[in-house]
Amino acid sequence: MDAAAVTGRRRPAVRRKIPRGLTLPVRLLLLAALVLTAAGACAWAAGLWRPADVRLRFSEPYRQLTALARRDPVVARELGGVIGFGWLPRGELHAGPRAGWCEIELWVRGDRRRGRLEARLERRGGRWFWRWANLRLPDGRLIALAVP
Repeated sequence: MDAAAVTGRRRPAVRRKIPRGLTLPVRLLLLAALVLTAAGACAWAAGLWRPADVRLRFSEPYRQLTALARRDPVVARELGGVIGFGWLPRGELHAGPRAGWCEIELWVRGDRRRGRLEARLERRGGRWFWRWANLRLPDGRLIALAVP
């Protein structure tokens, strides 16, 4: 038998400290992380974003393509002066320390209109070489650019 049944007295309840929940800033931080993760997953599933595209943004082929767009007379004639570029390029980058290749697409905005730059570069002996570069205009025309 239990002691409370014999004596008729109940044992005093033990007061436990209940841990408090997370503070509001921590809750908001976790909610923001969850929302950003869900948005990234939805963009990835819809084909609008790939994690590899972020790597392209900081690559040597990206730098060479933006430099080509700024100095090429065909781009200046068709789009006007280059104002800026799209936030994330699209394409593939397969490069090791000495060899590889890259295909890249990048939106470019000019004074008069926008267009899309498309290029392929190959890496040999640690240096990048142009295979081709094109400017695709909104009306569907494709113009080959003179590559160095």
